[in-house]
This record gives sequence, structure tokens and C-alpha cells, in this order.
Amino acid sequence: MNILFSTVGRRGYIVNYFKQNLNNETDCIIGTSDRNNCDSEFTSAFHYCDKTYIVPSIKNESEYIQELLQICNKEKIDIILSFYDLDSFVISKYINKFKDIGVVPIISSFEVNEIAFDKIKTYNFLKENGFMTPKTWSSVDALNYTAMQFPVIVKPRFGFGSNYIHIANNKEEMEFFINYNKNDELIVQEFLNGQEYSFDILNDLNSKTIVSVVKKKLKMRSGETDQGYAIENEDLLTEAYRLGKSLNHIGPLDVDFFLINEKPYILELNPRFGGGYPISYIAGANFPKLIIDMVKNNLNTDYSIYQNYKTNKVMIKDINILEADCTYE
Repeated sequence: MNILFSTVGRRGYIVNYFKQNLNNETDCIIGTSDRNNCDSEFTSAFHYCDKTYIVPSIKNESEYIQELLQICNKEKIDIILSFYDLDSFVISKYINKFKDIGVVPIISSFEVNEIAFDKIKTYNFLKENGFMTPKTWSSVDALNYTAMQFPVIVKPRFGFGSNYIHIANNKEEMEFFINYNKNDELIVQEFLNGQEYSFDILNDLNSKTIVSVVKKKLKMRSGETDQGYAIENEDLLTEAYRLGKSLNHIGPLDVDFFLINEKPYILELNPRFGGGYPISYIAGANFPKLIIDMVKNNLNTDYSIYQNYKTNKVMIKDINILEADCTYE
């Protein structure tokens, strides 16, 4: 089996997780990086891949997709996964082109990616389906809303990670941040203060949930989980399964939320492997194996056997040092 990891970035540990679950010496993992990144040649996860490609910029959509399709044909790719929100969003428009050449995209539909990528659509989806989430306004609506309670969060409508997120303590600060980033579409969001948690929800190719994991975050860095552990909570698991059914995603879904008065307030939907997935893996929720098995049609029809994970393991991220041959003078 050959697997293409698109925009693999720093997810070397995910590469290793898949390798641990591939048992044929001819199996191959291919990683790509966008040549628009000045350091793409030294993408850290390349160190763990069997083959690597530097591809055109994602912003050049037509050329980019054509290159991915050519790689899939050349390397006889069976599965493609993406590790970057914009990349997943772009690939989702061309899912059928990959299917036409025999590739199974573990990538959700364009509709799902659009809901996740556009924070206004995220908010509307969650409200319409009965999930709790912070009140959210477009920047225009926020400026015209006279009953705004502060503090609030000002952040990009189409952003991801923790970039360009500001706390505004009053109307003047909110207006400043909105005008400071006037070239970007922004949203204003109710400020919530609670313990941070997340879900990992794995759906099959028919969008049926196989397994969900509830994770408590202990330490964050640049919007990514550095330390955390899996917990047992039946009420939260019920919400995770309800979300998986409502969204109809395919493959892994990473969901960030605050727990306030024992209720989850959902912040972000990321239809891909999240930075906190290792918590689930060390707890025994082996998404790579389940993905391989689902593509091979080897899953047990009784998914309840997969809903079984340990809660006595803490995930702690380390900084690993790699080396590469230098091509600079």
C-alpha cells in the first residue's frame, strides 16, 4: 500500500504511526511540501518518509492539483491524506479526480471543509445542529452591534492555529484590531474562559463514526497541544458521536472545545489529524490502522469494539533534532 501525505509538515510522528501499521516491505509513504515555503526542502517530516516531493504552491490551484495527480499515478498511490487546512480545502474540490485514478482520499467533502474553514459557517452549522459554541459575529456586524459585552476575541474568519488572534477589552480595542487587519476578513467572538479539551473523531468512508476520544489539554504552544491525556466521559462521548453524525466528515476530525459548567462549547472543527492526536494514539485509538483497514475493507462491522481506550497515559511532546545535507554556500 502506498500512501501520500500531502503537506506533511512537522507530522513525522504520524508518518511513523502509519509505518508501524504497514507490514509489507514494499509499502511506501510519500510526503509533499509546498515549494512556496522557503524551507520546503528541509520539511522535518521528510526525514521519516520513503519518498518526498516539493510541489507547486497551493495558491496555484490548477498546477498544484495536476502535480498531485501526477505523483499519485507515478507512485501508484492508494490513499491520500492532508495535514494542512488550506490544502485539505483545495483537494476537497477535486476528490472525484483522485477517485477516478484509483486513489482513496481520506479527505472530507468540499461542503465539510467549507464549514470548517469558514468560521462564520462553523458557527452557523453548530447553532443549527444544537451544539453550544461562542457567539460569533462578522466584523461588520460586530461594529454595528450595540449590546456587545467585552472582552471579545478578534480573529481571522478563515484562519487556523493561533495566528492573528487578539483579545479586545473594550469597543475601542475591538475597532483598532479590526481596522489594523482591514485587508483580512475578521470575526468577533464571545470570550469564554474554561478548561480546554478536544475530540478526535474517526469516521469511515460512509461518514459513520468508528471511534471517538475525549482529550484534556494540559499545555498548549502556538495553538497546538503539547501535553494532555484521554479521559472517560460518557456525556462528552455522546456529543462527539452526535457531531460526527451531524457533520458527515470522512477520516479524522479534530475538535477543540471549552468545558464550562460540564457543557462543551465548541471552538474549532478541523477535518484532519490534529496536533493532539498522539494523545489518542498512545491511549490505544489507532486511527492509522483503522484507516488502512477501512480502505482494505477489513473493519469489523461492530464498531463498538473500537471504542476502548486507556486513560492512564499522558502525552508529552518533545523537541527532536534532525539533520540534513546543506545545499547552501
